[in-house]
Amino acid sequence: MSVYSKQGSLIDTVYDSESQTASQVYDANGHKLIYPISNVVSYYRDATQAVEAEISALSDDWENIVFLTDPHGNGNKQNSQNIALYLVSNSRIKMLVLGGDYSVGYWSKTEYETYMARLLAYADTSKIYALMGNHEVAGDSSAVVESKACIYDDYLDTKTLNGSPENTYYYIDDPKRKVRWLFINTSDSGSSFTMSETEIAWITQSVILPDSTWQLVVFGHVTLAQIAGVTTQNESNGDTVINAIKRCNGTVVGYFCGHQHIDYCQKIGSLHHMTMLCDKFENVNYYDGISVTNRVADTITEQAVSVLSFNFKQRRVVLRRIGAGWSSVLETMQFSY
Repeated sequence: MSVYSKQGSLIDTVYDSESQTASQVYDANGHKLIYPISNVVSYYRDATQAVEAEISALSDDWENIVFLTDPHGNGNKQNSQNIALYLVSNSRIKMLVLGGDYSVGYWSKTEYETYMARLLAYADTSKIYALMGNHEVAGDSSAVVESKACIYDDYLDTKTLNGSPENTYYYIDDPKRKVRWLFINTSDSGSSFTMSETEIAWITQSVILPDSTWQLVVFGHVTLAQIAGVTTQNESNGDTVINAIKRCNGTVVGYFCGHQHIDYCQKIGSLHHMTMLCDKFENVNYYDGISVTNRVADTITEQAVSVLSFNFKQRRVVLRRIGAGWSSVLETMQFSY
């Protein structure tokens, strides 16, 4: 493993998942080098480059986000990070969002570090924003303290963020596009599926945008409402959170999350609610008929890397998938708002 520097001031290396040969992504002066497609395992390269070409061909009206969620530590095949790093390096990607649930059971720092190692080795964490999942609060009381500290130290503490980044809820503004990106912690009460009154009060204030021409994008981990035909737990006070988001004085683009391990988009009143497939490798169909495919090792189905593209002028959102689910054949899911 290479030296990790938040400032990218040292030579850094990552390793090809097939050949284990090192490729520099920073030179000795801290200048970023292009992340090579050779670092992406062969059965993902065509799909990765196809998505890269698609988003690179989009007009400047589009903003692109990579979303990885629910890797679940030991259940992950460790290929999605290289795909994400290639896209961030070679495409117009605004940010990489890590959606939470980095452990397979109780919170495990070892599992978290195993999954994050490649991203941290890349050194350029300026575009990476992390969320807390319900597994980050699973275990004894020290789990919450340690998991928050890991996310805060690794991805948030060098950034200027509005809110409480040490508790992993915060927002960033883009005045040029007139967009607020809001990141919420769906487990900040210490319970896996409950948000604190303190955070909800903060959300209520944070959705008041500079003026009514602004738009709001919300990221979180746990689903805010029950999905039709799905019986796993969602946010216990999700209705309260939804009502807080709906107080926005501008346009709400939608809420984007993981947790349910499926691809599903629904409308809760006027709120678009999109959940995206887990990055965990497992040969399981949790919900028959709801956008889930069996995962097969050493094939494109083993991981799930989502690319979200936002057009704030046309008011459209498009999801592209590299991996299982929607885009094993590069299908797209989209909605207008």
